[in-house]
Amino acid sequence: MAFFWVRLAAAARWSHAPLLALAVIVLVACLRVAATYPVFSHTWDEPFHIGAGMQWLHDGWGHDGRFVPIHPPLAETMNAVGVNALGIDNIAYDGSKFFGYKSGVQLLFAKGDYWRTLAAARAGTLPFLLLALLVTAIWAWRTAGWPAALLASLALSLLPPVLAHAGFATVDMGCAATVGAALLAFAYFLRAPSVLRALLFGASAGLALLTKSSALPFIVAGGGLMLLLHGILAWRKRGAAGGPVPAARFWLRWLAVAGLSGLLVVWAGYGFDTERFGPDMRPHQDIDAVLGSSGILHHAAYQLVEAVPVPMPNFFRAMQAAFGKGKKGHESYFLGAVSWHGSALYFPVMLAVKLPLAFLLLLLIGSVYVAADLVSDRTDGGCEAALALAAALGILAVGMAAGVTNGLRQLLSIMPLLAVVAGYGAARLLRVRGGWRRAARTGVVALFAWLGGVSVMAHPDYLAWFNPLAGEHPEEIAVDSDLDWGQDLARLGPLLESLGVDHVWMQYNGSLGTPLERFGLPAFDVLPPNQRVTGWVGISVFNLKLGTREPPYDQYAWLLDYEPVARAGSSIWVYHVD
Repeated sequence: MAFFWVRLAAAARWSHAPLLALAVIVLVACLRVAATYPVFSHTWDEPFHIGAGMQWLHDGWGHDGRFVPIHPPLAETMNAVGVNALGIDNIAYDGSKFFGYKSGVQLLFAKGDYWRTLAAARAGTLPFLLLALLVTAIWAWRTAGWPAALLASLALSLLPPVLAHAGFATVDMGCAATVGAALLAFAYFLRAPSVLRALLFGASAGLALLTKSSALPFIVAGGGLMLLLHGILAWRKRGAAGGPVPAARFWLRWLAVAGLSGLLVVWAGYGFDTERFGPDMRPHQDIDAVLGSSGILHHAAYQLVEAVPVPMPNFFRAMQAAFGKGKKGHESYFLGAVSWHGSALYFPVMLAVKLPLAFLLLLLIGSVYVAADLVSDRTDGGCEAALALAAALGILAVGMAAGVTNGLRQLLSIMPLLAVVAGYGAARLLRVRGGWRRAARTGVVALFAWLGGVSVMAHPDYLAWFNPLAGEHPEEIAVDSDLDWGQDLARLGPLLESLGVDHVWMQYNGSLGTPLERFGLPAFDVLPPNQRVTGWVGISVFNLKLGTREPPYDQYAWLLDYEPVARAGSSIWVYHVD
């Protein structure tokens, strides 16, 4: 992060006004995020990440199998630093399959001050928001100077999905920031390859891999399209004129340097761990499948894999767990259907309905300018913006091909890149000359005023916000972490009290082990599936669409015959059934 601050300071030269304006943008964004802490109870995934981060701080991953390292440690450790600073001890392993969720919930209530502990955990995500804004500003500055830098970072700071996930103790904002930093470092490397820039790119990519496993395909796909576009532009500028064009081995040599740098950073993040494979581990099974279960070659291969220590075993376990989850899929609701492997249209549709219309217009304007610049080959700034757009398309392609479609958060890494293109489009409009100058500047002001107004009105429900394209029933498009991630439990108690409810049937979509009685609810019973009840009912919209996550998923569809009396936030609907 220090590198990015230095780079911006150098760009500002003798004027401190741009840096001051950027600092204001960052400060306001952080304050808006922090203001949501006392509103939302913990979401589904937060306890798991807090529990995993605490184990990393206290014990490391270790080799005793107490905790399956589904995610790399960097972002989860950041989620746990504040909790650890409060003097809360790690929770002893209880042998449960779902220990991660339960231990995180216990940690949140360990000191008796739930909200303070939760805020301390969530504050660990704010540095990643800062990094994402810096990365966006630098990349946009490379396209059209400080106007683009400030407008792009401002646009990113106003996006509801970004503000939402910057306010949770999870890994998605960390992935967005570090993937953006790695791709920006790659853009610098493409402009002027050198050992230092290759090492910087590798180290940045390593930090991204230490944040979330999905960073790997994002960097490969996004960086691959950037390299392809750069190669095409280089051929057009030099190859067509008879100049030399770097061969493939030129890039492979530099990428090998970056790869070694990245692997070293990842290995350091895992404490330079090594492990010898035992007879019950996967390499032995692969050897049996290839060489059979006996023979000289079989025994030699066994001795080799058992004698040679393997570096980064827990990193490879994390990658295997992540891609295994993608292959298995995740139950998700999209456009009226429940599926384990989603749809290729999921992320394009969610980007269309979860991003403000003003931002989508700015993105369209920026894309048009990028296309025009590439056709005319007029500006280097257009090429830099084109690299950001190419990286965004690569990440989108990965998302469309992935089997996990349980929230736009899985594609949060695309947001800084889209903001760069939007900022470039706005900056180019400000440069319009002639009779259209006033209209262009008025249009930029109007679009950002619209974007800002929408963002302010969305507060604090950034997670559940949809734009007007979603219509009056966004729950018909998607639920899960796009609408209902268990965040509104703390709002339900006061709502039921205002309605005079003394008993409620509950079906809540939240983390395992969450003590509902600690959130000010009246007497309650769990709402049974496929059974009509009378009286007051409080149910998460996720459960209305997916039941108890087991087919048939219409277990609570009978409630849809009634109109909800009230709603706790956006995600918990309250009914009264006579």
